[in-house]
Amino acid sequence: MPSDRPGGVDADTPGPIRSEPGSLLEHVSVAVFGLDDEERVRYWGPGARNLFGYRAEEVLSRPASILFPDPAPETPGGAAQLVERGRSLGYWRVRMPARHRETGVFDCGFRVFPVTGAAGDSVVMGLASRGDELDRVKTNLVFLDALFETCPIGLVMLDEGLRYVHLNQVLADMDGVPVVEHLGRRMTDIMITSDGGEYERMLRAVAEKGEPLVGALVGLRTPGRPDRDQVRSVSFFPLSGAGDTRPGVGGLLVDVTDREQALLEATAARQRLDLLDRASAQVGTTLDLDTTARELIDAVIPDFCDGAVVEMVEWMYEDERFDPALPLTTRRIAADTI
Repeated sequence: MPSDRPGGVDADTPGPIRSEPGSLLEHVSVAVFGLDDEERVRYWGPGARNLFGYRAEEVLSRPASILFPDPAPETPGGAAQLVERGRSLGYWRVRMPARHRETGVFDCGFRVFPVTGAAGDSVVMGLASRGDELDRVKTNLVFLDALFETCPIGLVMLDEGLRYVHLNQVLADMDGVPVVEHLGRRMTDIMITSDGGEYERMLRAVAEKGEPLVGALVGLRTPGRPDRDQVRSVSFFPLSGAGDTRPGVGGLLVDVTDREQALLEATAARQRLDLLDRASAQVGTTLDLDTTARELIDAVIPDFCDGAVVEMVEWMYEDERFDPALPLTTRRIAADTI
């Protein structure tokens, strides 16, 4: 944490200090400063210049009141409140108005706490960030919490080994496996497919090559629902691994079993209608029996079956009634396979 002491070297450097990499706070500027018991500025980090607009030599050893708007009569100023509460409470978090040297008053979030050095001198250290940036992070956190709690589709976060790190209850219900029993297990241990490893290869491509996967259909079973075949529409995307956080994969999963079953049934019905339509147009173009049999074979292969045979019953007497108990003689007049 770079800082300046009175008489020391100016540590002002371009760019603000930011919070821990990889978190939602990564892009929130953080000002670091220190106040003594006389409410004077004793430490001034690089981010403080960006937040308040003062260089180190302009504020060190000066009253910290210049960082705050004038208080109401008989009301302690912002610096006095930070020092008093930091000392008495040991840690204090507050939102209050602050003042930038050029742009004026703005809403600011503070965290203060006392720090004692090796020589026994003590200061109240402060961390400060713009209120609108903190509100943006808070909004993002609320949105993410609501997303995992109320989103009606399955949501999952996997590490780079494709192991469960986080998932919502919707996905756990789809799997028939409690959330806690997912964590640390590989996704392919829960979503069991019979596709020769193609599903896992798709996940690997997302994790290792950063190739998003959108709307792929996967047939599977799960340990929690071993007697139910499912079809899911899955979309996966790489997680950035910003800063020192581990990379991984995020995913959205929708159970489309009923939709796909209805689609298959509708497709089969259309195929049957198409077959009947083609057969009515192709079969019976002549009165020749052999030609008609050949036309029938051509109409059903390959859309309806892989092979077909047309056989004609040989009747000894045309007026004889059919008796299934009697021997039946047939003559093959057409046949084919693909």
